[in-house]
Amino acid sequence: MEGYRLPLHATHPITHSPLNVFVSNYVLADYGAGAVMGVPAHNKLDGAFASKYGLSSPCVIDPQTQCLTLSGRYNGMTIEEAVTTILKEASNEGWGQAVTRYRLRDWLVSRQRYWGAPVPAIHCPHCGVVPVPYEDLPVRLPPMTAKETNKMAGDDAVSPLGRKLDLWRMILRLYNMETDCLSSLWSSCRTGL
Repeated sequence: MEGYRLPLHATHPITHSPLNVFVSNYVLADYGAGAVMGVPAHNKLDGAFASKYGLSSPCVIDPQTQCLTLSGRYNGMTIEEAVTTILKEASNEGWGQAVTRYRLRDWLVSRQRYWGAPVPAIHCPHCGVVPVPYEDLPVRLPPMTAKETNKMAGDDAVSPLGRKLDLWRMILRLYNMETDCLSSLWSSCRTGL
């Protein structure tokens, strides 16, 4: 991780103290545009960056009580209380507001493997990709041996299920079943698939 200190300062939105401004290559690209304020005592990457560049790293959340410390008038508040109070002040004073942003992240929806929940989709030559009919749910994986499932997509770029497509079709009585699986994250989300 590298950083370059810019010859300017930002003003802390609450304490009004000056803050150093760096350009760095470690902030996640999909985090968004604009400035990101580091919290070195409470984030490992920010902490490593602060350590490398000799920046202060005050711990503003007591690890035992989970209440704010070194935070002026917010000392003793829980994180939730402080967030609510600060957002209200920001809105009333006109320097900020609460915003909910939704980001679509790669959840590894489709994996070329055998284990995992089957994707309930059919590749129909006439209709395109369509959902498996309700009466054919739940979709279950066909039985395969460990030797068949150990190899992920091979040189032929075909998943273990794709290598058993005839068996897959026979079990489901469907034409060209999707051969990729959902990741375990989908299964843990209880999306109803």
